Amino acid sequence: MVNRMDGSRLALLSDSTAENAQAITLRDPAYNYKTERWETDFARDGAGNWYGTIRNQAANKCLQPADSAPQRRGTIVVKACDGSDAQKWLATPDDGGGTSWWQYRPKTAEDLAMTLNRYQGSGAWDTLYLDTAYKYPSTDRLWKFEPNS
Repeated sequence: MVNRMDGSRLALLSDSTAENAQAITLRDPAYNYKTERWETDFARDGAGNWYGTIRNQAANKCLQPADSAPQRRGTIVVKACDGSDAQKWLATPDDGGGTSWWQYRPKTAEDLAMTLNRYQGSGAWDTLYLDTAYKYPSTDRLWKFEPNS
C-alpha cells in the first residue's frame, strides 16, 4: 500500500508483528520490512460503498484506529482480526483524479481518514494518524495497493 504524497509504503513500526504495533510508512527504499505486505477484502454494500479490512500478512492482524472511539490525531495500529466494525474501512475514490487512488476512512468514524503525519528517523519513515476526511482529499490522505516489489 503506497501513499500518493511521497510514495512511502505502509508497514509496522520496527517491523513489529505484535498486538497494537503502530502503523507507519517507509520512505527510504533501503528499508525492506516483512510488514510491508497487506491484503484486503473490500466489497460493495447495498448502497454502493466499498467496505473491508486491511490485514497485514506478516502479523496476521488487521489495521484499525488505536482507540475504540476514534478522534482526530489518533494513531493507527494492528490488532487480532475479529470481524468488528472497528477493523472495517470505507474506501472512497479520489473524485479529483480517477479511481486509482483511494481515501481510507474508519467505519466507526467516517469523517476521519488515514493520513501521513510527520517524518521520523531523518526522513526514513512517516508516522500515521487520523485526520479530517475530505471529498477532494489532499495527497497525504490518498493510497493505492500495488504489487510487492
